[in-house]
Amino acid sequence: MVICLGSSVVEHFLGKKGVGGSNPLSGSGIIPIMAKGSREVVAMKCKDCKSQNYITTRNKVNIEGKLVVKKYCRNCRKITEHKETIKLK
Repeated sequence: MVICLGSSVVEHFLGKKGVGGSNPLSGSGIIPIMAKGSREVVAMKCKDCKSQNYITTRNKVNIEGKLVVKKYCRNCRKITEHKETIKLK
């Protein structure tokens, strides 16, 4: 994907005054292009006591199937496997 930028924006990126520590996009009115929709919010439920303890995000492109992570459960008071249950909006 190629985006054509004006000469003033290109000069701003290259910097006439040299490279500084500031963000070149700040104050220029340009919003950086980011990937949208690649992550989804999911709830994590304890495998032993079935209580929903965590809410996290997962990359739906890289992870196939349900996400399973070992986390601390407050109800069981030990580290147990937590499995993805529902997708939140």
